[in-house]
Amino acid sequence: PTGWEDLNTLGFPIAPDNWAQGNKMQNSPELTRKLHQLLNTSLSNPIRQGPIATVDACSGTDAAAQKILYRTNALAEAMEGAAVVATARRMKKSAAEIRIISNTCGDRDKQKWNIKSALATLDQTLRQILATDN
Repeated sequence: PTGWEDLNTLGFPIAPDNWAQGNKMQNSPELTRKLHQLLNTSLSNPIRQGPIATVDACSGTDAAAQKILYRTNALAEAMEGAAVVATARRMKKSAAEIRIISNTCGDRDKQKWNIKSALATLDQTLRQILATDN
């Protein structure tokens, strides 16, 4: 009845040792910096760094997308990344989420999709990461 509440407020903290705040999962700052530096100088597509909203269902309306954007100020919606980062952090491993965007959010009849371009960018991105020694 009081509206949206984060996991800590609900009594389900993400992180036992305080490396996550509320519902915010922090990527490894060092790994994020290295990836941003590597990819920003080698890829033809623009790199943006910022929060990604973890959702249980992709927004299918403009109103739902705006609500998520207002609450999180996120660049994108995703479902898996926070769980992967949380698992890696619990295992004392570095982790960072990289998202290649294939579609817009919001009203389904207005969404724009470009899976072919997203897969090409993903291929280019993975090749750049794997080609580096560090």
